[in-house]
Amino acid sequence: MYINIRKMRKSLGMSQGQFADKIGCGQTNVSFLEKNLCTTSESTYKALVRAFGEDFVKTFEESEPSSIIKGRTAATGKQEVITAELLHILREQQRQTADTINLLRQTVSAITEMLERQGYRSNPS
Repeated sequence: MYINIRKMRKSLGMSQGQFADKIGCGQTNVSFLEKNLCTTSESTYKALVRAFGEDFVKTFEESEPSSIIKGRTAATGKQEVITAELLHILREQQRQTADTINLLRQTVSAITEMLERQGYRSNPS
């Protein structure tokens, strides 16, 4: 099944980023979907229905892609989407790790201050 994502997005007056935020994926994924580098997965279809309603989504269904980029196969496009999704996940994990490290630093600092106020030293002589 193909959904004409570009036509849908433009009818809503949204940028790729806004559209991606609305359906819970990355802007790169929306770009790949618009270029018909892969078919619309069941999870993407469900996200579209949750965001915009099934009747609205069905108006953009097509039996085949409206445009195919020459030299690209669906398999290549699918690999690129998966790669983009993995990069998005890795970036999010990296951000979460940095947040955790900062929280740990703050915690250690607070504990160190508390211990020093109680007469303990962090570097025994």
